[in-house]
Amino acid sequence: EFIGKSQSFKVVTDREDVFLRLFTPKKSKDTEWDNMSPTFPTGDISFMNGISAIGTKTQKPETTGPMGMKHVFYDFDKEPSRALDMTLYFDFSGK
Repeated sequence: EFIGKSQSFKVVTDREDVFLRLFTPKKSKDTEWDNMSPTFPTGDISFMNGISAIGTKTQKPETTGPMGMKHVFYDFDKEPSRALDMTLYFDFSGK
């Protein structure tokens, strides 16, 4: 539920594997390597089918094992019929 000063609304989905991203964290300045800043979509609010992996101070996410792999949304074939889909329901009634 998003609660605003003038309008509140709810967002629901019928799936368990949808993640909400609200705002984008600043890039880490702790190291000269840029391994700890995951890739985010543009904007500050998004609904995602996966969470980007985060590396370590000295390793990129792709080198840390299976959980560090990049997400593949088209099942290796860029055929639109095989793309993942997501259904979101927005309720602006304020109830």
